Amino acid sequence: RSTIFIYITLLLGVASTTAFTQPQSFTPARKSSFLASTTITSDADIQEAKALLLRAAETKLENPDRVLDALESLEKHCKKKHKEDPAAFSKDIMDNISGEWRLIFTTGTKERQKKSGGRVNYFPLKAIQKFDATVEPKVIENGIYAWNLPLLRFSGDFDFDERKRKLEFDFDLIELLGLIKIKLGRKDVAKIGAQTGLGSANNEKLADNGRRAFFDWISADENIATARGGGGGLALWKRTKEIERAFGIPLQQPAGLPTHLVETLARNRYTANKGDVGDMTIPPMQGRVAVITGAAGGIGRELSKVVYSLGGNVVALDRNVTGLEELRKDLERSNGNDVEDERSRVLCLVTNHEDLSSVSSSADVIKSKFGTIDLLVCNAGLTYRDDCLPGEDRMKSKHGYDLAFTVNYLSHFLLVEKLMPCLSSASPSGRIVHLTSSFHWKVDGSEIIPIDNGNGMNGPMAYQSDPSLMSMKHIERSYANSKLAQIWQSRTTEGCVGSVCACPTWAGTGIAGEESRDFLRKNAFDVSGPGIASALNAMLRSDEELGDALNNGKSIVANSRVIEYIPFKEMWARVSPGLRDIMAEISALVLLLGQRFTFEQFIIQRSSPESYGCRDEMELLRRWSLKEVEPWL
Repeated sequence: RSTIFIYITLLLGVASTTAFTQPQSFTPARKSSFLASTTITSDADIQEAKALLLRAAETKLENPDRVLDALESLEKHCKKKHKEDPAAFSKDIMDNISGEWRLIFTTGTKERQKKSGGRVNYFPLKAIQKFDATVEPKVIENGIYAWNLPLLRFSGDFDFDERKRKLEFDFDLIELLGLIKIKLGRKDVAKIGAQTGLGSANNEKLADNGRRAFFDWISADENIATARGGGGGLALWKRTKEIERAFGIPLQQPAGLPTHLVETLARNRYTANKGDVGDMTIPPMQGRVAVITGAAGGIGRELSKVVYSLGGNVVALDRNVTGLEELRKDLERSNGNDVEDERSRVLCLVTNHEDLSSVSSSADVIKSKFGTIDLLVCNAGLTYRDDCLPGEDRMKSKHGYDLAFTVNYLSHFLLVEKLMPCLSSASPSGRIVHLTSSFHWKVDGSEIIPIDNGNGMNGPMAYQSDPSLMSMKHIERSYANSKLAQIWQSRTTEGCVGSVCACPTWAGTGIAGEESRDFLRKNAFDVSGPGIASALNAMLRSDEELGDALNNGKSIVANSRVIEYIPFKEMWARVSPGLRDIMAEISALVLLLGQRFTFEQFIIQRSSPESYGCRDEMELLRRWSLKEVEPWL
């Protein structure tokens, strides 16, 4: 946290220095051309000021002194207008305030004005403020962007006092680069603002006294907004939708695997042994069965569509009842079948992966209907929200243990064990595909080794839901721990069944919740294209092509080479857990920024040393897992 605080201070220090050292200036003692008018308050006065401010917001060509005059005039006349009918005036502000606003012009706080000799100008950085008054608590965000990359973003909640036109707010969450999120007390946030000049020292005093920072709101309409901050500075914003494109330098999405290639891979794998590989009238997966978890949305839904289009039978597992029904209808209609067709090639099973009883029941249904299973795709998964706290009920499975570890790993372990006889009877041999992640580099495996210390610990630390039995980094490492556990499961799969792990890299799914879905859709790989390339390769490539990624190998299937270009991974992974945490987060960001530049259709990529070099520990986890799921086998 100290390191991040220093980074934020440096970043905002540069920003504030740039923002308030512009060449044009004004003399505070001059007489305003707007304020010199002795006419009574009227709509005309307000519209005249707004017209100049709108031109300034759209062009940034209006003289800064005139912009300041217009702001002061608008403030004066709006105050009088507010006194005439406070409720109506404030309602008009609240009706218009929701949305995204770019900061165009600011005088800075009074302290900053004194330090800079009273200079004011257009704000040179891209600063976006967002309000949502349609929800409770009302939401406020404030961020600085490079292009559309959020370098730094604060978020919190606000209230609006209609009587005083005062918008009071607190920030309690800081985001770096749109990825690293840090919970801070409002005193910490106020301190950052005061020390860098982007906030008022008064805000720090308010926080010390248990009070909130505030704006005295002047106006808000369909185009511009104006306010005076608690530090005395005036500000002008322009409504914008730029941020909705989010982070991206506009880049074209890679195309993913061409349809003809996918069909060829499927035909080579599933019809060559029948001698009819050349018969293009036969769907390549006709008669084949693919079980796909997390099938109602994201990657699972897209994989289901591919299997169905290749003529295969889809067994879709998900907890989302509505999503499953929509999937079934979409697939059947895509093939021209009636929705009620008894010959349907889609079987939807409502399955809650946090409940091992539900997983076991679905497995029993599958075995009763299909003697052979060709593919099992372990895709269902989740990661914790940033506001989760250790020990909360929402982080517990149906059985009282860690939710993420249960859903991402243990439920799939149970499913694999129950369906293994059906997979073993397939020809060519059945294949298990684990949708894992290169983020497994973040952890060393120590938290997924089963422990029985006699003090209530049963199993891996990553499986615990009691905060006293968790590691200090339980939430931050939960996803990585579950993904490494999946790799260990794949490495210990024996017999004639092939098992392979695939990393989709950053893909536009809802795994991180609705809050992150739009962000991922805009900046990550499209799940209908490059986002499923590695999974399709893992499903359809031959054993020879997969090579070292199969079973007890040392690699996974990937679609970007960014991780390969990050130097000294093995070294920093062994130095200290803390350094490993930091470097893994940085690597994840680099991957997001660079994956489009380095996309390739098919990559076999070496995984972390702990993912293949801990054979004894892998076996310990396997034996513990068998014992843990025994009641449902």
